[in-house]
Amino acid sequence: MTTRRLVALLFGAASALAGAAAAQAPAIKSPPAQPVLVGQMIVKLRAAGVDSDRVSGMSAERARRLSSAVGQSLTPLRAMSGEAAVLRLAQPLAAADAQQLAQALARDPAVEWAAPDLPVKRLQSSPPDANFPTRQWNLLPANAQFVSASLVTPASTVSFSATGGANGPLAWSITRGSAAVRVAVIDTGVHLSHPDLVANLLPGYDFISADALAVAPFNAPLHFVANDGNGRDPDAGDPGDWVTAEEAAAYPNLCGAGDVGPSTWHGTSMAGLIAALWTAANPNPPGTSLAGLAPEVRIVPVRALGKCGGTTADVIDAIRWSAGLAVPGVPLNPNPARLISLSLGTAAGACNAAYQSAVNDVLAAGAAVVAASGNDAANAVSQPANCAGVIGVTAHAINGDNATYANIGPEVALSAPGGGRPSLAALAPLDADQTAYYVWAPSLFGATTPASAAGSGDARSGPATGGLTGTSAAAAQVAAAAALLWSVDPSLAGPQLRAFLTSTARAHPAAGYCATEPTAQNRCGAGLLDAGAAVDAVYRAQQQQRRGDGGGGALPLAALLLVPLLGAAGRLRRASAGGAVLMS
Repeated sequence: MTTRRLVALLFGAASALAGAAAAQAPAIKSPPAQPVLVGQMIVKLRAAGVDSDRVSGMSAERARRLSSAVGQSLTPLRAMSGEAAVLRLAQPLAAADAQQLAQALARDPAVEWAAPDLPVKRLQSSPPDANFPTRQWNLLPANAQFVSASLVTPASTVSFSATGGANGPLAWSITRGSAAVRVAVIDTGVHLSHPDLVANLLPGYDFISADALAVAPFNAPLHFVANDGNGRDPDAGDPGDWVTAEEAAAYPNLCGAGDVGPSTWHGTSMAGLIAALWTAANPNPPGTSLAGLAPEVRIVPVRALGKCGGTTADVIDAIRWSAGLAVPGVPLNPNPARLISLSLGTAAGACNAAYQSAVNDVLAAGAAVVAASGNDAANAVSQPANCAGVIGVTAHAINGDNATYANIGPEVALSAPGGGRPSLAALAPLDADQTAYYVWAPSLFGATTPASAAGSGDARSGPATGGLTGTSAAAAQVAAAAALLWSVDPSLAGPQLRAFLTSTARAHPAAGYCATEPTAQNRCGAGLLDAGAAVDAVYRAQQQQRRGDGGGGALPLAALLLVPLLGAAGRLRRASAGGAVLMS
């Protein structure tokens, strides 16, 4: 039987940029709660016989009778919405005592309900991480000003409007995620002790077969792709995926020139974009200066890609396992994920039956699948992002214009921040030496293994932050946004989840490629990811549903790796399409 070899790409190139020795950062702890004192009560009277008190505010006589009944002096202060009244206490009470007073007031036949007028504070809606304001334009509200520094001369800065930002602060004012929501990141594995991730990691699995890509014409040695000396096992850690020029020359049908380079730590970066911890320590421990979009969800790391790529068969098994479905010879996943994030894909062609079958199975199990569109600068979407039911994601630059490398097509649901150069809308002087050019994520310095140094003449090792570009990063951020939606309302069905993401997306920029190029019409998705607007819409719908007045759930998911098809299995290669590797 004739087999086909499809080019596989790594959608996005990650690099380490900051940090020194590895240091484990503890999960953020809330500061000790200050004693809460209550100086006022809110009381609503029943309608019968007290209409004047409900409309114009409680009378002094009514307040006197209530004071006598509960043994506390209450003075009418003002009427408020909902026909309730605010009453002032003669002396502040501790919150617990004020709650007991509310219960006592509610026992009065004239009182419908009572509650302490508790103090309200603004919820923190911006991460404390040092590099959030200086690197993470991708999480800012639309049109926020982002001061981009030169990576060569940091004192040289230029200001950009972050039109493409995902609006994290509005989302965080409602939720930072829930530990009950699990996201499977199917990728190169994750550095399991990375301080920005360790507290959010659940047990995962390594799905790279011992003989991955060992068949002709690839002829990989046993364990070459896995690079860990064994086959499938419960260790989802990333041992590194570096490729030497000698290896590429020895296996020319397996590794191309674009595969040659240091380890990408791509899975670590994708997991970090989703759920990197918020770290308030000053200074931040190495590798912990960036914030995840959903820092309180949990990550299930699943390894399916290694040196020079992986196989379709391994990825498909990983997809099913992630959702809690059976895979022969592998224990069931004890932590099934509701979201499956795929910063990988096959370079071309319609979604094949194997992928579609796996997608259908996990959708039926209640999971959602988010996948990157590809980095070929093509008017076609890669597999599995083009499979029915998958939330396909393209990428845009800081100004919201479609990135030059990003694939588009009718299967794209929306666009998310991916960095790089805009396709059409001019944005001088944006270039690869600007922090605004990249999406930043947790990474490692290691050029080969996790503990290795960055390279010749650079002894730094351990956790770091890395800059990357590509639809890989875009897909991970949409997966994070979807995780926030499910954190607010776990009852949402998959189609509702997609609808909230797309219906709240901001319009593509009027001067950009997706809005003006005839061949791009209806091929860039609904617009730009607005995580804040999506979370807010779900929250409001949920509140309406709880009040019983309608709405709620009525609305009809790096270096990105491509998995080519080889009969029943495929191969995937790493390349730098969509991003340049940086080290500093």
